[in-house]
Amino acid sequence: TLRSPPSALHAPRSTFHVRVSADVRSRSAIFSPALKQPSVESSLDASIKDVAAYGIMVGLGETYLSACALHLGASNLVIGILASVPLFFGACLQPMAANLVDRTGHRRRWYVFGAGLQAATWIPILAAIFLPSPVDLWVLVGSVLLYFGGVHFASPPWNSTMGALVP
Repeated sequence: TLRSPPSALHAPRSTFHVRVSADVRSRSAIFSPALKQPSVESSLDASIKDVAAYGIMVGLGETYLSACALHLGASNLVIGILASVPLFFGACLQPMAANLVDRTGHRRRWYVFGAGLQAATWIPILAAIFLPSPVDLWVLVGSVLLYFGGVHFASPPWNSTMGALVP
């Protein structure tokens, strides 16, 4: 029988596990200072409230962005752009956010920035309804682009924070 040469990929499971665990522990120590139990519990309670608020925002706002564009007279092309380009743009921002967290060691700064951008975009989204055509659609599409940019930019630091809190 043929045997493959030993390599890092074929290392014994326990050796590989120890190396990965040590790396994860060292990174967790950098980004996750030891938290006291009451602090963890209050943070988890706040995260439940955040999820509820996010659900309300998606249900009452985000769901109706395409309907708003239709109300403003958007063509099929504009609806397609509105449904795809902002999500792609936001997904492209996620690695940048993760890199910023790694470089700065701050998670909260970046997810608050993303959430603030996301919240601020509702002002021009709502204002687009009152603007003249075709400016209204440009403002709506641009604002939705920034909205999803903020949502997706905030995701890596937020998920990292939740990963450190949830036991």
